[in-house]
Amino acid sequence: MFITFEGIDGCGKTTQSTALEATLRQRGFDVVRVREPGGTGPGEALREILINNSGMETLTELFILCASRMELTRKVIEPALKAGKVVISDRYFDSSLVMQGHACGMEAWVKAQDIIALMNLPQPHATVLLDVDPAVTKTRMETRANLDQFESRVLGYHKRVRRGFLRLAESPEYRERFIVLDGNTDPEALKETIVKKVINRLHEIVPTSFHY
Repeated sequence: MFITFEGIDGCGKTTQSTALEATLRQRGFDVVRVREPGGTGPGEALREILINNSGMETLTELFILCASRMELTRKVIEPALKAGKVVISDRYFDSSLVMQGHACGMEAWVKAQDIIALMNLPQPHATVLLDVDPAVTKTRMETRANLDQFESRVLGYHKRVRRGFLRLAESPEYRERFIVLDGNTDPEALKETIVKKVINRLHEIVPTSFHY
């Protein structure tokens, strides 16, 4: 099973994807957790270029992300899925559709089917979208010592990202795989909800006697 976590910066997806990994491991699943951009040697090098250089052209951002994604998909995600493992990714192609497409006015360039077809990407079985008001995440991120060039962008950008994710989650072609949850929920309660919904989705995809 391939699970992705999405949402605006500071929504809690890294915390919740880490918690899901630990819980699934405790329950006997073989899990691989990755992040975008990064996850491979070349991918981590591209990540450093991307997050530490503000003012980069949006199309340049997209190409760097696609290069990192190709490395991660071919070298980590696909081999793990073929081996029967559960893969959890902190961001995937939905982030490009929203962050470079919707939020930056590049939707003519960043189209879902074009990216998927060009790169022959596996589509997630489930995408957990943690929805949080950008004003809340801005307060959360103010406690961080060093914000990257995406986290430090103006509030209007993060509002557009949020709208883009919600619009994507409501689209006919993707709404069945999206699990939209309130990211303001108590972290422990949110973790339990995520585990329950992911396990139920896993049970639908893979024949198993395991129930939540």
